[in-house]
Amino acid sequence: MSNTQANAISQTMLLGAVDLIGGESQHLSNKKISRDLRVELYLGEVVAKLCDYFQTDLAKLGPLLTDFISCGPPIYSKAKYHDTMHKADFLGITGTHCHVSDQGGASVTSALIQAQAIVQQNPYACILIAAADIPRTGFSGKADYAQLNQGVMHPEYEDPYGGNLIAFYALLAKRQLREEGVTEDDLRAITRAFRETVQANPRAANYEKEISEKQIGKYFAEPYPVPMIALMTDHAVATLVCGEAILPEVRKIAKLPADPVYVGHGVTSHHAAYFMLKGELQSPSRLNGPLVLERNGLKPEDVDYAWIYDCFVGMIIEQAANYFGISQKQAATDLADASLIVNGKTIPVNRGGGILNYQAALMLSSGTGLMDVLSNYGLAADPLFERPSAPPKLALLGGNGGLDTVNSLVPISTQPFAPPVNRPASERNATQNLSFNDPAKRAGDTGRIRLSTTVHFNTGGNRKPPYILALSELPNGQLTLSNLYRNGEALKSDAELEADTPVRFEEIDGLIQAVVQE
Repeated sequence: MSNTQANAISQTMLLGAVDLIGGESQHLSNKKISRDLRVELYLGEVVAKLCDYFQTDLAKLGPLLTDFISCGPPIYSKAKYHDTMHKADFLGITGTHCHVSDQGGASVTSALIQAQAIVQQNPYACILIAAADIPRTGFSGKADYAQLNQGVMHPEYEDPYGGNLIAFYALLAKRQLREEGVTEDDLRAITRAFRETVQANPRAANYEKEISEKQIGKYFAEPYPVPMIALMTDHAVATLVCGEAILPEVRKIAKLPADPVYVGHGVTSHHAAYFMLKGELQSPSRLNGPLVLERNGLKPEDVDYAWIYDCFVGMIIEQAANYFGISQKQAATDLADASLIVNGKTIPVNRGGGILNYQAALMLSSGTGLMDVLSNYGLAADPLFERPSAPPKLALLGGNGGLDTVNSLVPISTQPFAPPVNRPASERNATQNLSFNDPAKRAGDTGRIRLSTTVHFNTGGNRKPPYILALSELPNGQLTLSNLYRNGEALKSDAELEADTPVRFEEIDGLIQAVVQE
């Protein structure tokens, strides 16, 4: 990136970030106050911590603030009218533009992308990004899990069959095992590698928690046991972003912990909101790696560090492969060492343990990624790991939301970025396109089982485990979801089920179900 090019755009500066884990809050244990008020108080605490980190306060910072970006509202809460403005009012922020990043687990990363776009419009922008979520203490039993499930499950094609988040991610993992050459040993090795990274961090939820053989062999939905599934914790995150033009003014009222880093041209991509409507179960991450690299004039081997969203072990494998253009098997093999090898270069990944091990609040779980990446630069109030002697010149920060519905990716660098390289979507390579799936089926249709998983956990769902979720391929190539029957009985294990088993669809108890054909 030449200086001439870099000076042609307004540079976006990321000044530092703080986070507050649940046990550090003064309010979350107070069940006498409402859930919404606990979230707002938690938000206030993390913003106060950010001000302390910069040795300033909102009274001094407020006159410089032009924008406030929140993340939410939480999935377990009823959507509040003007949610972001309520939060701004609660914080005492007035006279700012209010924005919301409502992208599920991708929200924090997407908020950075919003902030970068704001700076392109206003080089003097000063932007507060702050969010809090309390799924651990905020969830109040089966009703909340049911609400969560209903928010992401299709009411006709998924929910009646016992679809749930863990089961669908398990089906994606089964595809990796069957079609991508990934093994269960790979999944276990990756899980243990990232658990090891948090053993020096007492603020990590899995600090001093070893993975036992009993844990690794007890499935929620096969092949996923508990250690391969992201945590659900209370978490709050806050950061300050500004245009380079206003940075001298910010320095007058705030002491920065280290040199700020630059935010590059990021991408947020969406696919269908429902699992069964995604053609070939495609991930939007397949778009983001090529697009981010292209827009920033980069090659995969230019990346020195990556934080990749790891809600499930299989997801970090797929996204790593999609971001860097490598096979899923290679990604799985490399990630067992908490790194990737791209064109001969070793790229460290998720040194802070990811949301599998550190902290993960549903709406802002990519906030863990922000704290992780900034730990490399001395810009995290509570670093997740020791700052390297040579910080990465270029890092990627990812995020993912919904049921692999939205993916965000943004580059962060110690150097300015050149103007973005853009081209029409019509010029994309055909392999970068996303397609839709039609899961409709009728009694009498036939097909073959493509993937299946045995579900052992369905809190808040309408089907009692254990049961099988089967993805069958119809003659037209479309995929459809059902349970599995044989001789009039619902099967409860797919352990002996062979690949490509033929099925015929029949109406059973009001649902179109797959019946194994002998």
